[in-house]
Amino acid sequence: MDMWIRAASGMHKGRVYGLGSEFSLGRRTSGLVGSYFLSYCSVDLDEFEQLNRKVAKITELYLQERAAKEDEATRRDEEDRLREEEMRRKDDALRLVTSDVKSLKSQINSLLESGAFHVPRSPASDDN
Repeated sequence: MDMWIRAASGMHKGRVYGLGSEFSLGRRTSGLVGSYFLSYCSVDLDEFEQLNRKVAKITELYLQERAAKEDEATRRDEEDRLREEEMRRKDDALRLVTSDVKSLKSQINSLLESGAFHVPRSPASDDN
């Protein structure tokens, strides 16, 4: 009976929610409730414990699944961060190469314009 009262969230104003007026505090303390309760509603404590274990197992599975989803989200965030870092490195390398190519092009043009090197030209083709 005490377990039933606890499951029903306790006693309020001498009554237990869902049991009606016949389960008032006066009858419970007089001893009449115990026999009446057993004939009225039999609570299988084993079944009650099994249900409690099932609830605990479902709660545990839920928490495991939630933790797995959080781990997956963390892993994806880390992969995104690494991918962005790699892209920044590649962008930096491309800027360096582009700068080097411009510098080399400028140097070659300066050397050609100075006339320091003779650049042979191919003969004009005769299309006649």
